[in-house]
Amino acid sequence: MKSGRAQDEWPDKPVELVNVESAEIRNSPGKAFLMNKLQRMIMLAMSGLLLLLLLPMALAWHSLEQISANAERSAVAQEVLDSHMMLATEARELILHLDSGGAPDDRTGKEIAAALAGRIAHIRQHIAAEVGVIGVTGVEEEGEEFARLDRIAGSLASAQQGNRSVEWKKEIDTAVAHEHGELEQLHLSDRQARQQIQYVLGATFLGAIALLIGGLFWLRRTLVVPTLLLLQGMQQLMAGDRSFRIKLAGKGPFQGLHKVFNRMAEQIATAAGAETAHREQLEQAVARGTADLERANGELVQAAGRRTQFLADISHELRTPLAIIVGESDVVLRNESALVEEYRESLARVRDQAHGMSRLVDDLLFMARNDASPAAARLKPIDFHRLIKTVSASLQPLLAADGGKLEFHSTVQSARILGDEGRLRQLLGILLDNAVHYSEQAPEIAISLDVSRDGFVLSVKDSGAGIDPADLPHVFERFRRGTRGIEQNGDGVGLGLPLAKAVAESHGGSIAIESVPGSGTNVVVLLPEAAAGRGRT
Repeated sequence: MKSGRAQDEWPDKPVELVNVESAEIRNSPGKAFLMNKLQRMIMLAMSGLLLLLLLPMALAWHSLEQISANAERSAVAQEVLDSHMMLATEARELILHLDSGGAPDDRTGKEIAAALAGRIAHIRQHIAAEVGVIGVTGVEEEGEEFARLDRIAGSLASAQQGNRSVEWKKEIDTAVAHEHGELEQLHLSDRQARQQIQYVLGATFLGAIALLIGGLFWLRRTLVVPTLLLLQGMQQLMAGDRSFRIKLAGKGPFQGLHKVFNRMAEQIATAAGAETAHREQLEQAVARGTADLERANGELVQAAGRRTQFLADISHELRTPLAIIVGESDVVLRNESALVEEYRESLARVRDQAHGMSRLVDDLLFMARNDASPAAARLKPIDFHRLIKTVSASLQPLLAADGGKLEFHSTVQSARILGDEGRLRQLLGILLDNAVHYSEQAPEIAISLDVSRDGFVLSVKDSGAGIDPADLPHVFERFRRGTRGIEQNGDGVGLGLPLAKAVAESHGGSIAIESVPGSGTNVVVLLPEAAAGRGRT
């Protein structure tokens, strides 16, 4: 491909190709596949992010609920514990009162008994509240506390009646120990819930960082890099680099789009190459047309020159016979005493000159018609082999008288062609006459007739001096005679070979001359056979 403007310019139709490709992208299943895959990947990423947020939130919410329940239960358990400890203090006051001689029904005893009853009722309310906080699972556990509280109440009632049993003290200590254990268990559960929240928050933070990093890598590999490759490809195409192609790798959602881009770039390159080749062909066609015009112009100039020369030559050639005719006529007309015989001789000379002029005009008219239409002759089937033998036989006595010889060799027995016998005799006469006149010594002429793929080939070869190389390209020009022709045949007019060429072309054939100075001349005539030339009538 040539460099320069033809390579750097965009072709005339790349926009149409791109539009076609764009329509293909808009309507092709590849677009739906790309969009669906991107949507699936985005939905998957959003689902993962939502799961990463919802799961820690659910765990944290559960832990907070547990912490809140533990705090409420701890408050109630603490109230129960404090009430049991107050109950133990008030029970000791009752025992001290009784041991100091006080009576259960005195004022102090009644106050202490009322305080104990209120304290027991208060504890019962807190136990019921704790059951409400724990729920159904706490009914059995707290039922034991209700039974223990009943035993404490019975033991204290027995103590008020004078029984010094310390059973109430054991039950209160057991209740206090139980509440202490419950509070420690709740505190431990609270710490575990708080640690769980910390772990969840830490895991969520690490997961968010990992998801962010993974998302960035995914975006870079799936969206950023393919988009940059497309942008780079568009920039390369805009810069005129039509050899750029995106290297396909993996099975990303943009791979189909990259394939479409590569096909578009290939079509643009193909269109650009075709446009460049078309432009080069146009340039070559313009160059050939210019050369043809210049050649035609040169031929027109040459034709005008030849026409001018032809008119001058024909005027010159006609001037001599006309001068003879006028001179003979003037002589006869001025000679009043001329005899009939002298008139007859003068008229005979005028007739001969008129016949020569008639032949010259007829030959010129034939060549002019042949220039306009090479098939102007009236053709009919003849045997060219027989015609050659007849013409050769008529020439052999004259050659034998001058010590020359003529040989005819043919590879065929019959050569059927469509021809004008008179013009073909004229063709043979011109070739044989030239062979005789341009031989410096006794003429030796060899005639051969062969068959070829295109018809029959006639060859007339002499042993004369040959044609000068400078004159050989002009031998078929009218009234053009070479130096040796003038020296050896001064009375010629230069129409023999042009007429022979016109005769050959009028029969659909051709004529060519091969000559080497000092080695003779060989004239080759090609005539089509009858089957090939049947239509040339």
